[in-house]
Amino acid sequence: MKFNDVLKLAFKNVGFKALRSWLTILGIVVGIASIVGLMTFGDSINNGIESQLSTLGSDNVVIQPGAPVQGIRSVPGSFQQEESNGYLDEYDINELRNIDNVEAVSPIVSERYEIEYGDETASLIVNFIIPSEYEKINSGIIFEDGFMISDTDDERAVIGYSVAHNIFEEEIETGDIIIINEDYEFKVEGILKNESMGGSDNNILISIEYINNIINDWDESYDSITVKLKDSDLLEATTEEINEVLRDSHDVEEGEEDFSIQDYSGMLDTVSEMISLLTALLTGIASISLLVGGISISNSMFTSVFERTREIGIMKAIGADDGEIKALFLAESMIISLIGGIGGVIIGLGFAQIIISLAPVLFSGLGNISLMINPLLLVEVMLFSVIIGALSGYFPADKASKLDPIEAIWYE
Repeated sequence: MKFNDVLKLAFKNVGFKALRSWLTILGIVVGIASIVGLMTFGDSINNGIESQLSTLGSDNVVIQPGAPVQGIRSVPGSFQQEESNGYLDEYDINELRNIDNVEAVSPIVSERYEIEYGDETASLIVNFIIPSEYEKINSGIIFEDGFMISDTDDERAVIGYSVAHNIFEEEIETGDIIIINEDYEFKVEGILKNESMGGSDNNILISIEYINNIINDWDESYDSITVKLKDSDLLEATTEEINEVLRDSHDVEEGEEDFSIQDYSGMLDTVSEMISLLTALLTGIASISLLVGGISISNSMFTSVFERTREIGIMKAIGADDGEIKALFLAESMIISLIGGIGGVIIGLGFAQIIISLAPVLFSGLGNISLMINPLLLVEVMLFSVIIGALSGYFPADKASKLDPIEAIWYE
């Protein structure tokens, strides 16, 4: 038989037992979709967070309460801080401002509140900031409409793009009134442009001057302090000076710090390492379903060999050799895995897109993330799918090729 004849017959045989074929294909689809979805999601999140952290700039360092620990720390202002005994207060801020290479010091207090707009309510993060310092730190801020509040604007707010356009059924415009924590009305002074500042798309910014009105028992501590340097070339030396100043302020020795300091590269490395580890773990688990799919192909092909024993005998009797029989069954198993691979890639990308679209809602502080498709990954999983099909179909194909034509013809 010619190669084209083998392919035509293989496609015909796969379609002949359509229900069995589709059930077998489903196993491959689930495995490939899981791998593609999880790895694409991981790549997209990693790329998105890298983009968001880059808005901090190479000349910024972030200080958070709590001793340095292994693992991920949250993006500043995301309200995902670790519980700790550390404490950052006004005295620390004043001491940091006295460092020669420090241009700006921006503290943040983050709290989650029920936000009312019209007849709707949503749970969102409110960041209490010093607006003038916040703008210096976050030079990448771009306003879709309006402008930044001033340090003394007690009842005015800046809202993220998603807060304005995605959270509530009716979009919020500048000049509208939102209610924070049931009792406090704020006029929307500005709306941030989409992804203009990583982590703020789902947040609300108000002046820290108003904090005591909302937080009655505020202990005058901050969730994070971001420091902007005048000269980024002096990052290492300035970071060490910040360490010394805070150790003196907190009366602790080196190695006993109750605070942690990270710059952009440090946070990016930590985030990337965590996401890569999590993605690898989940992908490994998802690969098990692909293995099960391969076993399902093998089982289906063995069943097909038994059911078509007489057909195999007749084919051999009229001239088909062992290689052609083996090629036929291998082609069938690879067609099944290829169809499963294509379906898995499509469903996997769709799954990743759905999760990514929900990410800003599920994980507060995470800005809008765009789907990042890695063509090399898609090629690799398709090849992997075909290889799984070839390996799964090899032994059934080998068994079929070795059948004695006389015995096969008389097989009942």
